[in-house]
Amino acid sequence: MKKAMESSRGGPSGFTLTELIVVIGIIGVVLGLLTPVFSRIRKGARTTQCQSNLRQVFQAYKMYTNDSHTKPMVTNRPSLGLNSLPSIVAVLEPYTDRRVFRCPLDDMGFYEADESSYEFNVTAYGKVAEDALPFGGRRRRNMDPANTAAFYDYEAFHGPKDSGHGKNAVFGDGHVEAF
Repeated sequence: MKKAMESSRGGPSGFTLTELIVVIGIIGVVLGLLTPVFSRIRKGARTTQCQSNLRQVFQAYKMYTNDSHTKPMVTNRPSLGLNSLPSIVAVLEPYTDRRVFRCPLDDMGFYEADESSYEFNVTAYGKVAEDALPFGGRRRRNMDPANTAAFYDYEAFHGPKDSGHGKNAVFGDGHVEAF
């Protein structure tokens, strides 16, 4: 039995140092090639999580409007202190977990400042006093829910704005897409 484990030179068989270094080098090259792939997969998973969060936030909005028979009157950016109205997060809190208001790619501090990574389209989906509309604008009367975003990322967390996939949004008909 001992003779079967010995090489033709009489020593024990096994890897040489050179073979071991080559195998470690190959493993290193393969890991180096796969690292960007894993990074893209991780970012894609976070984008999908963001889209799921937006869908949950919109479901909470729909439950609120069904229960109260009215649209919420809220402030758009609580951190700006423009008025004393509650935030959309505070209004929808009984209907969903606060964690769904955080985009996993929000590294700009919006969630910490406003308790949400998502902006609410107050003009289209909220109850707004006509004199409180931004820039003296007029409220849209006939909007197409399929083309009007209800909630969307504050910033282009998911890529450059000009890439066409920088922000995620949930629209009034419930579909979520990147724009």
